[in-house]
Amino acid sequence: MEFDWGEVKIYIKGCLTVFNMGAVALCSNGRWGRLFTHQDKQAMMEAHVRAFSFWGHVPQTMVYDNMRTAVKSFTGGEKKPTVELSQLEGYYGFAHRFCNVRSGNEKGHVERAVEVLRRRAFSHRDHFDSLDEANEYLLGVCLEDNAKIDVLIQEELAAMLPVYGEMACFEADFRQVDKLSTIHIDTVSYSVPFEYVNRKVWFKKYSDDIVIYDTNGVSKNEIARHKRSFIANDNRIDIQHYLKVLKVKPGALRNSYALRQTPPGVQKLFDTYFADKPRDFVELLIWGKDNNYDYQELCSAVNVAKMKGIHTITLDSLKTVLVDNRSSEQVLDLPWSQTIEDGAAINLSMLGNMFKSDSKGVQS
Repeated sequence: MEFDWGEVKIYIKGCLTVFNMGAVALCSNGRWGRLFTHQDKQAMMEAHVRAFSFWGHVPQTMVYDNMRTAVKSFTGGEKKPTVELSQLEGYYGFAHRFCNVRSGNEKGHVERAVEVLRRRAFSHRDHFDSLDEANEYLLGVCLEDNAKIDVLIQEELAAMLPVYGEMACFEADFRQVDKLSTIHIDTVSYSVPFEYVNRKVWFKKYSDDIVIYDTNGVSKNEIARHKRSFIANDNRIDIQHYLKVLKVKPGALRNSYALRQTPPGVQKLFDTYFADKPRDFVELLIWGKDNNYDYQELCSAVNVAKMKGIHTITLDSLKTVLVDNRSSEQVLDLPWSQTIEDGAAINLSMLGNMFKSDSKGVQS
């Protein structure tokens, strides 16, 4: 198998973003790829783990160019692998081979794979709501293309070793929670539930995620999860971690950093209907969390309420709409950033369906 990196530019929620695609290619031109926010050691390890799981097999040899995530140093003309590559080799049992300098032809399959996957996938679609959605789409393209040469791929995989497990690819450490209920990892602050102030927690740092655990007891329970930030002195704050404090001091909500980091729809919901009733807004978020309503359902409930003739949006009216829709098994799924035209079309469609279902009654 051959491994390489390549840049991909796509839109996430309308914002043009550059990602690094880790690609693995077989000699039969079977291809696998995944997008990462950064080309670092965690991403390199995770790319290998996911690729081996995708193929279900491990090759005898992996081929690389002189990428910094694989080559640690040049000593006396000899290239030494990074610690992460050595760990992967020790766990999965493969050997590495580095290409000569400026000799991309020595791993031409994966050079071509990066170009082909970029064109096959993202020339047809380049707008996504999240990185996860983009990766699911990319995986679908890989499966579709590989199906066309499945006989050749299976012949090649038959000569490889099967995968018996997945190597853990994360960094872990302990941190003390400060008085703002955050921990600091690589100059970035990540929030945890407020009851953990002045307590020690344990975290795992993955290529794109930070997962934080409670250290009390034998088993470690997950208490927070954030998308990893690569911006120096950045803050990743989840308003859900501060709801108990905001319930006591709701006036602090308007100018809080936690509110500014919620999705745009949540901020608009507060500004439009709850700016003078912050306590009710906090109560709505607490009630939604306790009853497993996500942000999108809370915001979509406003449109449904108006469609039903409820023009005064309050805590109680939104609760009623949400409960009624769940009891009737209707799904509230209106996009965050829909245009006025899209919103009108959705509302008209829902009204039309209501009229059709009442064919025996009087339409008013």
